[in-house]
Amino acid sequence: MRHTPIGGILFNAELVTTTDILNLQYGFFTPHYFASRLFYPYTSITGKDWEVVHRNNSGIPNNPWKGEPSPELDAAWKSIWMIGDNTYSEDEIRKVGKDPAGVAQWPPEFGGGYVAKMEVFHQLHCLNTLRQALSPEYYGADTPPRGHVVHCIEKLREALMCFSDTTVKTYIWIEDSPNVQPDFSMRLHCRNFDEVREFSRRRAMTMEAQKAMKKSDTNIIWPKLPD
Repeated sequence: MRHTPIGGILFNAELVTTTDILNLQYGFFTPHYFASRLFYPYTSITGKDWEVVHRNNSGIPNNPWKGEPSPELDAAWKSIWMIGDNTYSEDEIRKVGKDPAGVAQWPPEFGGGYVAKMEVFHQLHCLNTLRQALSPEYYGADTPPRGHVVHCIEKLREALMCFSDTTVKTYIWIEDSPNVQPDFSMRLHCRNFDEVREFSRRRAMTMEAQKAMKKSDTNIIWPKLPD
């Protein structure tokens, strides 16, 4: 394991990106940031993490994920969340803090590895579930059941409170409104979702591999979901 000295402190070089070094150099992050940092394979392998972007979501033209239910809208949502479970190496599983003995494995005939996936796709699936639940008249028997909706609300609440977006949104006066209005034109830190999705797609396993998985291939069978 290589370590890089930054400001008199040694950091695991596999976890430190160029952006991190610049942020520390110019005072954006403190050394405590690195001491508590988790391992993210996407960032470690690509060297990419947050980037500054300009967003204005008050009226995005031709937004493919917004509108009344339709086959086109469903296809747009599936394109951002429906990706097969991924394969990760034993070393990566250990670095994210899991014991490989207790993680499901892909069959050797499909290349082996461990079953995992970035949480963003579960969160997008949950957001899509809420979207579908708003239109039972369209989805009919395919409308998500209440229990699934309740689960998804909780997962999204957890994610939003975990990341706690601290981007400052200002309010302005506009001519045709008697009240101040939120100015959604902001600069904020985002990951490049297209690159995140492509990273996951390159690791995605097929449905055939999913069907071929065997519980007996895993050393530890959990009695229930871990706390």
